[in-house]
Amino acid sequence: MRRSGLSGAVWVVLGCASLAAVLGGAVWFLAGRTLADADSWASVGGLVLGLAVGVPGLVVSIASLRVARRQAPAAPVDRLLEELATALGVEWRRERGVRDLNDLLPVRWSGVAPGLVDRPERVFGFGLDDPGSASAPDPTGRVDEAVRAFLRLPNRRLVVIGEPGAGKSVVALELALGLLAARSPGDPVPVILPIASWDPAAEEPDAWMARRIADTYPALGAIEAGTTFAGHLVRTRRVLPVLDGLDEMAEPSRAAAIHSVNRWVPRSEPLVLTCRSQAYRALFDTDSPRPAEPLAGAAVVELEPLRTEDVIAYLRDATPQRLTAKWDPVFEHLEREPAGPLAAALSTPLMATLARSAYSRTNADPAALLTGRLGSRATVEDHLLERFVPAHYPDGDAKALRWLRSLAWQLERRGRQDIAWWELPQASSRTAFVIVIALLFTLIGLVDKLFVDDPIVLRAALATGLAVGVGSVLAGRACLPARTGLRLPTTAGEASRALRAIATGLGASVAAGFGFGLVYGYVTLVFSGDDALYDGIMAGFAITTVVAVPLSLVMLMTVPADIARAATPRATLRSDRARTLLVAATATLSTGPMLWLGTAPWIGVFVGPAIGLTLWVRSAWGSLGVLRVATLARWPSRLPVRVLGFLDDAHRRGVLRQVGATYRFRHVRLQEHLARTHPYRRDRAGGPQAGMKSLYAIAAAVGLGAAVVLYFPAFSLSETFLVRVVALWLFPLVFGCYGLIGEWLAKHAAGKPLGQATGALVQRHGRWLLPFVFPFLLLRWRSRVLVTTAVTAYWVVLVQLFLVAVFPWL
Repeated sequence: MRRSGLSGAVWVVLGCASLAAVLGGAVWFLAGRTLADADSWASVGGLVLGLAVGVPGLVVSIASLRVARRQAPAAPVDRLLEELATALGVEWRRERGVRDLNDLLPVRWSGVAPGLVDRPERVFGFGLDDPGSASAPDPTGRVDEAVRAFLRLPNRRLVVIGEPGAGKSVVALELALGLLAARSPGDPVPVILPIASWDPAAEEPDAWMARRIADTYPALGAIEAGTTFAGHLVRTRRVLPVLDGLDEMAEPSRAAAIHSVNRWVPRSEPLVLTCRSQAYRALFDTDSPRPAEPLAGAAVVELEPLRTEDVIAYLRDATPQRLTAKWDPVFEHLEREPAGPLAAALSTPLMATLARSAYSRTNADPAALLTGRLGSRATVEDHLLERFVPAHYPDGDAKALRWLRSLAWQLERRGRQDIAWWELPQASSRTAFVIVIALLFTLIGLVDKLFVDDPIVLRAALATGLAVGVGSVLAGRACLPARTGLRLPTTAGEASRALRAIATGLGASVAAGFGFGLVYGYVTLVFSGDDALYDGIMAGFAITTVVAVPLSLVMLMTVPADIARAATPRATLRSDRARTLLVAATATLSTGPMLWLGTAPWIGVFVGPAIGLTLWVRSAWGSLGVLRVATLARWPSRLPVRVLGFLDDAHRRGVLRQVGATYRFRHVRLQEHLARTHPYRRDRAGGPQAGMKSLYAIAAAVGLGAAVVLYFPAFSLSETFLVRVVALWLFPLVFGCYGLIGEWLAKHAAGKPLGQATGALVQRHGRWLLPFVFPFLLLRWRSRVLVTTAVTAYWVVLVQLFLVAVFPWL
């Protein structure tokens, strides 16, 4: 590929011309100055020139190392490939043990209709009418034969479809483990990738696969020769993608995903795809305006329902011999009614496994499956799903069930399946989040007041806390964790990457310092007439240098984690915690003393810790800490205090499964059931109202906090100033209070018009409600936001008129 941009010769010419222009300008500038001024400016110029020459020299040295690395042999890539295969094997075998998949059910598959698969000559290399068609792979088989059948396919491309719970993800896992065991050094490594995280409209398949692999194994995210190791492995087809869960993508994206794979991935490249049968068949619906195209060159098989005799044998073998007699009534019923609702429910591996968990390994009596209330397949499946969590928590932990239901409900509201610990703070109360952050900053102010007797410290602490808290909530997006380790570089590649990062940071620091000096000097010249350009530049360089040095230390110690340590939830938490502590501590210790010496003492005492606390709050680990504080304070987070420990325990019990740095429920059916039975479940229409309630609460808290800060008795603010700023705290306070009142009224409206429901509440509770709810009685508008805004404007205008017309006479 041809490189874009300017050539090296052009850059040399531009660099020489720029250097000549700078030197000429410096001579012209110093010619009209006194000797003292010229000496000062020459010192600044020498510093800038030294950095301007030293930084590019460092960059050139790094570039030379980079070129040398490009010419190095590809041995590191081969080594990383084998390390990836080893790490995947360890991870998947452990996951198979956690999910108790060592005893597999005899799942069978069969071929599908011709309309769902590519032409035979593209799949098998010949048509069905050709003489060689007799040697085509058998379209039927069992899961334990999956590897052998896959390797017989000419293109080694396979699509596995089945009903919910039919075992598609288990087939993908067993196929990947079998391919790992059968591979030779240098062969492609199978990698299971949940396809739901891919947006085919925004990203090509190779780029998405490389990014996903690099996220799971940070060592493969290191840049080498202009690309990541993961990108190199994907582009050179050293990985075999196993794309799990096409049906979990948004419906419009499924056909686009297959089209993108057909377009960008050659038909001869191995690939595995899983999908629900109904979702896959819907792609090829002839009534659709644009039916999808089959996956090029791929065979398609469908997992069959389990046979009754296989289910009976599986449940009998999984039950201790002394307890097998309790299954006799159930087995007799299954043999007598092989097409009944119980047999239909147990025809999927998921439900058979749930039955084993609920009854084979407990003292519970499976005769409950024969009760009259379980008269349909759906009721039997709901019963087994309801029994799953209590069977894995035999100690009767009711809190665990409540927390799991809360997690499932939150995932359903966001349309997600991944339980990422860094996204959990978004599920907590936003009001609690703001209040906790404000209290933490106020605590800093109280501690600082012990060292500096200045009343402005408390006001600055509370105002900063509210600003950081509200800003964090309004930002909305979860803070992503750091996925790199912290240690000194040990190889030439790690050292060159660290030096390149340091050079970039120092260059940015020089530019920032020079820019600060120009702005400071210009503003001082305009408003005071003093020439403070030199002082501004020196202050800018001092600030940026003090900040750049500790951050350069962080960059020097930031190296990719070892590939043997995948990005597990615990590993990502440890990495983010170490990086956050180092960054926050260095920022605090570097800025605090400098501001103490260069400005007022209270600024140095407060700003340094405030910067460190802000960096902590805006990190993934810090957000989780705020969530823990809110949970300890009994705010409605509906999650345990040690949430990550709870998730680890649920994974060890087999309720959750691990996918990289995130967890998922054992099956999407389990997640859907727990979300459906959550006591706080609401439909999606309630989402915006919940968001508005949080907004109103935040507005009221901000208004009240601003009023407390401004009118604190220790602050000697003028009366005129206090009168002028009334509207700044009154508007959010009144807006938040009336907004919360409107949401409370809407909660009790029960579908009635808001004005009618408000009148009924006044009659029920008494006329003392009238001062609080009269706007919703007078203004019969449909929008509560408009009513809230109107009454807020009314009160603000009324108070302002009082302050202007009446207050001066008092």
